[in-house]
Amino acid sequence: MTVNDFYKRVYSLFDDVTPLSKDCGVLCDHACCKDGDEETGMLLFPHEEEFLKNADFGRIENTACEYGETQSSKIFFCNRCNRSLRPLACRIFPLMPYKKEGSPLKIVMNPMAKRMCPLARSLKVKQLEPQFIKNVRKAMNNILKLEDGEDYIIMLSEIADEYNDMQKSFLK
Repeated sequence: MTVNDFYKRVYSLFDDVTPLSKDCGVLCDHACCKDGDEETGMLLFPHEEEFLKNADFGRIENTACEYGETQSSKIFFCNRCNRSLRPLACRIFPLMPYKKEGSPLKIVMNPMAKRMCPLARSLKVKQLEPQFIKNVRKAMNNILKLEDGEDYIIMLSEIADEYNDMQKSFLK
């Protein structure tokens, strides 16, 4: 299966399913879908940059985050939201995969989403639309099958842990 076929299949899991049965964007004035700026972007999953390399609604850059033996993560900066081609991280927002070495995959609320998303601030994962949660898990299980997929999810989990630790230190 090609990268394009893989991401078309994974993206399609979110064609008709969202975090709530209603448009959650009315709660926050569609904050996560507003046009991006120079400081905000979404990390791309392994090889996703190949699928989005010709996207005319944003740009892809390297990050300092590394995973696997030689992989550097990429970030997508959106100039304007193209909902049909939005990156996987946007599709699963405000959730994220969480995994430690040797532990099973969990689907958790993305701690970094709390700044902009009322769902992330006020709800538990299990309060979101069940089919959405199921599809996020299915998508992440597919990511785990990719070369370096597990390493990538472990890296994301470490970033989330660091963010949570930093938040806690500010509250002291």
